[in-house]
Amino acid sequence: MNNIRHAFRSLRKTPGFTAIAILIVALGIGTATAMFSTVNALVLRPIALPKSERLVAIYETNLARNITTFSVSIPNYYDWKNRAKSWDSIAALNWRPMNLTGRGEPESIPCKAVTANFLPTLGIPIVLGRNFTEEEDRPGGANVAIITDAFWRGHFGRTTDIIGQTLLFDGKPYSIIGVTGPGQPLSDDLEVAVPVAVDPAKEDRMNHQMEVYGRLKSGVSIEQAEAELKSLTTQIWREHPDMDHGWSARLAPFAHEIVGDGIRKGLYVLLGSVGLLLLIACANLSNLLLVRASARAHEMAIRTALGASRARIIRQILNESMIVTLTGGVLGVLLSLWAVDAMHSLPLPRAGEISVDVRVLAIACIATLLAGFFSALGPALKASQARPQEALKGRSPRSGQSSRLRDAMVVAQLAISLTLLVGATLLGRSFLHLLEVNPGFNPDHVLTVSLRPKDDERAATFYEQLTERISALPGVNSAGVISSLPLTDGNTSNNLFPVGPSPLPTGESLQSSWRLVDGGYFSAMQIPLLRGRTFAGIPPDEAVRSVVLSASLARMLFGTDDPVGRQVTNLRANHERLTVLGVVGDVRTQKLGVAAVPTFYWSMHRFIYGPMHLVVRLAAPKPGESGSIGDPAS
Repeated sequence: MNNIRHAFRSLRKTPGFTAIAILIVALGIGTATAMFSTVNALVLRPIALPKSERLVAIYETNLARNITTFSVSIPNYYDWKNRAKSWDSIAALNWRPMNLTGRGEPESIPCKAVTANFLPTLGIPIVLGRNFTEEEDRPGGANVAIITDAFWRGHFGRTTDIIGQTLLFDGKPYSIIGVTGPGQPLSDDLEVAVPVAVDPAKEDRMNHQMEVYGRLKSGVSIEQAEAELKSLTTQIWREHPDMDHGWSARLAPFAHEIVGDGIRKGLYVLLGSVGLLLLIACANLSNLLLVRASARAHEMAIRTALGASRARIIRQILNESMIVTLTGGVLGVLLSLWAVDAMHSLPLPRAGEISVDVRVLAIACIATLLAGFFSALGPALKASQARPQEALKGRSPRSGQSSRLRDAMVVAQLAISLTLLVGATLLGRSFLHLLEVNPGFNPDHVLTVSLRPKDDERAATFYEQLTERISALPGVNSAGVISSLPLTDGNTSNNLFPVGPSPLPTGESLQSSWRLVDGGYFSAMQIPLLRGRTFAGIPPDEAVRSVVLSASLARMLFGTDDPVGRQVTNLRANHERLTVLGVVGDVRTQKLGVAAVPTFYWSMHRFIYGPMHLVVRLAAPKPGESGSIGDPAS
């Protein structure tokens, strides 16, 4: 206690040094604690579901077409569910956004159609009401819904009489039968669940649209279950020789799919960077302590002359360092609590689960103690080497000379800083390169909104009238719609067969992305028209028999020949011959760092697939003016 009291008195005599040292430790421990909290919640901590290690995501693949991850067709899912033996259960869900009306302003709700066993398979608890029944998950079953805790809280204020209330989705009443618990996976894009209620015998095996998850039986490995599904998929295609072949199955741990490999790698890189930053903080603290020890060489020599042992001097320096680091560690944990709270709003999966828990606090305490000990060890040893003779003669002439230890600390600090600087420079260069990438469209002065009319049968007419009226507004150059915006999640893909001469071998097709558009989309996004024409001004009956190709797809299908007027066939269109209207520039649909994939465009008059995205291009504002769309009342 005498040593601790003396350490406090000594630190109070040098408030500048003490404040700087505490701040250095607080920043190092705070950033490390916040970053480790993120990695712990998103990567290390198990999914908050019962026996989540047995949960897997199931995909279809077609390696011959370079498709490594794809949605599952409804008939294939039911075949897997009924015939596979490695599973306790296999469940599925499908994207089904619906319009909520009758409760103020109409609102598009991220609904999912799920099988009756979906919530039990994942282990998502229902805190009020009940789950779907098998009868409700059949064609003609009752219109019922299960809502998430977030939807319950946001739309009903968590009122306890929620069961039995009615929601009006797409003009149809749905009775609420259950509420799920808070903080569950998939809740970010799932607010309301309704039964899938399909007849697999009437579904197209080539229409891949289901997300499938399974719970493995105890003792069954992912490799064993994957081998069984691959064998079963091969058997299914033998039973249906007239269907599209080449598909197989792939399994992945559920936790890896919630937080993808890209996010995991990024988090580990950031954690490593923060670890290096903590080492720099330790080196800074050690250098400060070395300078302080050099300045106190005369004092330590006198204490040695008065009988202080070398161990006592080392202990004294360590005590001072521990007081500084423990104070900085407490402040750093407080800073990390603030940072973690800010991270909850990040667009990351499981972001709501980020917290400073017991494990994080334990790591922070250990890091603080180690930082204090190793930062002070060198200075303490240096201070303990003071000789009494020099104290009797006056201040040592060597006290201000540089020490090898201090030089080593400076070199280490520079080396770590250089490593971080090089990494930051490379990251900055990559970011600048992405900014220089031409995405194939012009996003400046463009507004987008997702919307879906109540009546799907008249949806195309609704979108046509909407874009015409918006295009006529003051300040609007053009408007159009598309089924999926570039650089957003999700993808739709199918294969095209060229008719006539082609660089492809006879009978082979080319897997391509596809989008549904109207006549004004390419103009609104300023995607260049390279050959022919688009759907603009084309009658609907001609538009449904036509396609527009991207430049890369046209080149792969027809080489250097003019593709305009040529024909292609498509499995989704039952091999109906479609005429190529024109060729447009390539668009990066997935990521800026990923090359543009071959893409073809259908007319929205052929069919409507979920909500469409309205794209409105505004006239560029003149200098000193702000852009707007006419009268706000419009």
